[in-house]
Amino acid sequence: MATYAVNMIVYILMFLSIITKDVGGSAICWTKTDPEHIRIALRPTGVTISWTTCGYWDFWNLINDTPTPQVAYGTDPKVCDKLSSYNFTTSYNPYPIVKRFFHNVYLDNLDAGTKYYYKIQETEKCVRASSILSFTTAPLIINCELQPINISIVGDLGLNTYFNNYEAEQTIIAMKKYISISNFFMHIGDISYADLYGAIVNFDFYEDTWNRFQKAIEPITSIMPYQVLPGNHEATCLQLSDKVCPQHLKNFTAYNNRFHMSGELSGGYKNMWYSYDYGQAHIVMINTETDFKDAPSGPGTTLNAGNFLGIDSQLAWFEQDLIEANKPENRAERPWIIVAGHRPMFGSTSKAQVQIAGYPIIAPSDNCAACRDAFLPILCKYGVDFFMAGHVHWMELLYPLDCNGDVVANHFNNVDGVIHVTNGAGAAPTGAETVDTADMYRRAFFFGGYGFQQLEIKNCTHATLHFIDSSTKQIINSTDVVRSRSANNI
Repeated sequence: MATYAVNMIVYILMFLSIITKDVGGSAICWTKTDPEHIRIALRPTGVTISWTTCGYWDFWNLINDTPTPQVAYGTDPKVCDKLSSYNFTTSYNPYPIVKRFFHNVYLDNLDAGTKYYYKIQETEKCVRASSILSFTTAPLIINCELQPINISIVGDLGLNTYFNNYEAEQTIIAMKKYISISNFFMHIGDISYADLYGAIVNFDFYEDTWNRFQKAIEPITSIMPYQVLPGNHEATCLQLSDKVCPQHLKNFTAYNNRFHMSGELSGGYKNMWYSYDYGQAHIVMINTETDFKDAPSGPGTTLNAGNFLGIDSQLAWFEQDLIEANKPENRAERPWIIVAGHRPMFGSTSKAQVQIAGYPIIAPSDNCAACRDAFLPILCKYGVDFFMAGHVHWMELLYPLDCNGDVVANHFNNVDGVIHVTNGAGAAPTGAETVDTADMYRRAFFFGGYGFQQLEIKNCTHATLHFIDSSTKQIINSTDVVRSRSANNI
């Protein structure tokens, strides 16, 4: 019966491809569709605009319906009179039924602090033009005392499930509410959780989950830069093991096709590790999963991912990037240095998330000792202000810590030390976690519900961390951070 059904599907597709031939001999579509999953990412002098299309059938083959991706843009919504020049398209799934095409264009040399309007252009076959959308470029830094910025940060999100009390949607709604007071968003790993939806939670296929998630966040990503970094749930098609996954769904392949973070422009590697400047901040996105000694998702582990460039390249790049950021002229212009990586180094530990008869099906999300060994000495050496992590499904703010993980002071008023924040409370499909051992020694704030945070950088020396509860959409805690730049001198 199964074979008969598959054959019928094939025959139907063949029939449709034949009857939709035009007189010129090329396939056409029944109707045009909209570009999907529109998303924006930062570039040094502009942005990348990306979107997804489904292609069209030409007998046996699924053909790219957008051979020349193009965006019209300008500063007047009625006159988008400029056209993108550089473009490229990728695709990774060889099976036509689920295959998608991921299109990217670069808009460079844009004016700073300017609102631009853009429209994805219609194609000859299958794809309609998008509506007119907009984004605002990064501010020009003339005097960092006068250029406040707000970065909204979420981790470990996914979609609604029974286990998260259907709260993921509430987090996304809350994020939308804060668009007007955000400059851009950061998603610090564990993005769609596509690797769990066929195994632990709602039954769904891997690609379907990615598609549904990117559609859910499109109201954000289409008008605001959405910067991502890798978590363990981006590694492969099944979190329990990569052995059942086809090659094209292993090793962060979907993640590196569905987003484009321009890692090469900072000497990094794809979406895996890279850095960028925004306002008064230099931001470094690291990969806590692979490419360093004893990496938790590296070769030989359950997820068996990486290494992309060996165990030394990322760390060498990371240190060199911070050396450059700490040159006097650069640190004066961008005094705040923020490093983000998926796994935390310090903080409270959790119990197993999902258990059957007492056996942990989803292991607890603990702190990463290997990450601490690899990255912490560099964080400390170069005066990093914040280390932002996710992975553990709660919010926890720690007091400033030294290189040994000891508390420098029980306040944030003009003391040195790295401020570690764990923010994995987006509403992961496996739900919230239960504290096993609370880190009361280091803890300044803790919230076990769902939400996200905003980092408000007010000027050269003052910032505020806001924690937002998804259920109420309200700020539940604000912590002021004061840093005289002498505290961070090397």
